[in-house]
Amino acid sequence: MLITYVWFTTLIFVFCFVITALVMAHNNDVSDTGNKSDGFAAIWTMLLIIALSIGGTMVMRKYQTPLAVGFFLGVCVMMSVNMFSLFVLFLGAAYIEGHAAEDVARSEDVRDEAASTEASDKAIATFCFFLCLLYGIFSVLLARFRNHIVKEVALGSLADQRGSTAPSSAPEDDKPAVSV
Repeated sequence: MLITYVWFTTLIFVFCFVITALVMAHNNDVSDTGNKSDGFAAIWTMLLIIALSIGGTMVMRKYQTPLAVGFFLGVCVMMSVNMFSLFVLFLGAAYIEGHAAEDVARSEDVRDEAASTEASDKAIATFCFFLCLLYGIFSVLLARFRNHIVKEVALGSLADQRGSTAPSSAPEDDKPAVSV
């Protein structure tokens, strides 16, 4: 099914984003021109998409209730918007680092650090853009095919799974009938 392939593709890009976020946070931390808040945003987003990847895989495989699928759909839409915002943020950071790398008034070491920070900012911006597209496409597919993903369970089988039986509306035979 197409939605499964899109989800697995998203997971591959999440893995690449995790590696890029770690490198980007490190480069921003050691660079004199780097922005430590960008590194924090990358690590925080990395933790969020790891949690979304684990939770989304659980929803796609095991917990296919209407509530879980709806919650998952909402989180995917919000993550798509978040990834677009981070794309713009990291692209702006790369632009600033690019100007710092071209500044001839700075020492060669500072310019080299700025150039490596610019490269990592551009890399994470690229993965944010692709994850924005993937989460958006996945959200549209999930909204379109949610009825195929949600497993409807009859109420009688739910009671059997829990080990209890549904209350019976039939009168019991061992009680004496009351006459008026």
